[in-house]
Order: sequence, then structure tokens, then C-alpha cells
Amino acid sequence: MFITYNLKEVSVTRALNVLKEWNPSWAPEISMTDCDHAEVNAIKTCFPSIKDQFYCGFHVLQAWNRAVKGYFKGNKGELLFCTIQKANCTLYYYW
Repeated sequence: MFITYNLKEVSVTRALNVLKEWNPSWAPEISMTDCDHAEVNAIKTCFPSIKDQFYCGFHVLQAWNRAVKGYFKGNKGELLFCTIQKANCTLYYYW
């Protein structure tokens, strides 16, 4: 875990490069993030060894819930969110 000044791709890339300097033989094959594109892009840049990028299920459902609530603006969105949450799906992305 590390803390950056902001969540811009350049800041995350700098932090990941520091981790690489501290652990030069580290070549992870899997990573997990929330739904932030800057993090995903920084990880792709710094660790080309990563084959599978997983998204945190909690953060995916949270983003989905916000989007659905914004679209339906009512109880229908909440019902759909609960249905998806009960399905307990594993969500992942390959690059």
C-alpha cells in the first residue's frame, strides 16, 4: 500500500516505480484495483508482467449502484443493485 498526492496516472506511476526500485526482482502476474483507469494504466506501464487485472467486487458494485440510481432515480435502481449483489459474481478484465 502507498499514498500519493493525487490519483493521476503520473503520480501512481511514480509510486509504483519506487516500489519497483525497492524490489527489483518483483514481477507480479496479477493485480486488483478499484475501477480507476489511472491506476490500471499505471500498473500496465510499470508491470508488463501482469497478465490478469482484477477489479474489486465491492468497488464495481458501488460504481454500478451509483450509475443505476442516477439512471432510474428511484427504487428500481436499488432493486437491481440488490439482485446483482446476491449473484456474487467475480468480475475481471484481461489485457
